Amino acid sequence: MTIAMIDGTVDTSAPELAGANITVKTPCTYNEPDASRTHATAVASILVSKNYGVAPDATLIAYSIPSSNAKVTSECKKGGQELKGTAYGAFEMAMNEGAQIISISMSDDSEGVIELKWAVARAMAQGVVIVSSMGNEGKDENNTHFGWWSGTVGVSAIDASGQLA
Repeated sequence: MTIAMIDGTVDTSAPELAGANITVKTPCTYNEPDASRTHATAVASILVSKNYGVAPDATLIAYSIPSSNAKVTSECKKGGQELKGTAYGAFEMAMNEGAQIISISMSDDSEGVIELKWAVARAMAQGVVIVSSMGNEGKDENNTHFGWWSGTVGVSAIDASGQLA
């Protein structure tokens, strides 16, 4: 099984990822805040950690794209057909490289909406499962997350009492 994860930079030296089959791809150059590194590493661990990952034997291709807080170079910016530093560009690369599942834990309500609609439609047509976060505010935030599109699986967290985390 090949899982594509679209997120920030993954620290593959984290002990939780020891022995995991991970390839990191950074389609453009940028400087990421520490919080994004931590988040991406945690998501990768949940997916493929040999100790507790949901798919410990899967191959993970981690597509590192800049968050809204990152300092990006001109090669990352959207322009014409050059969409390397966007979620759309990562979706296309993931599908072209044979991903069977795409995990994305970020929102995008401003860039590439049309392109992303077509990427989701392509994924559905090819049988690629898209798993997306539903937000961090403990409420329904579908309009800013990929989970609002048909053909995606929206995931949220609950606390010990069953309330949205």
